[in-house]
Amino acid sequence: MIRCYEKIGFKYLTQTVKSSAKDFFFKAGLCYLANADLVGAKRALDKYSLEDPSWDTSRQAKFLNSLWAACEAKDNNMFTKIV
Repeated sequence: MIRCYEKIGFKYLTQTVKSSAKDFFFKAGLCYLANADLVGAKRALDKYSLEDPSWDTSRQAKFLNSLWAACEAKDNNMFTKIV
């Protein structure tokens, strides 16, 4: 599932509908976190930033990075506040 979302997201980056790529990157990032793959999630978030410079300032990226930080810190209260 993750690979499908990423493949579609990267495809949208090469087209004029780049904003749609963020939605697919967001879904892929959520899948990484749902699978408790924090290393894969961090790599993916960094990769999305390299491929799409506007990703870092998007609300999706900010949300996923916050969730990742809460998961990395194993802080349930922080996670709950973010969600």
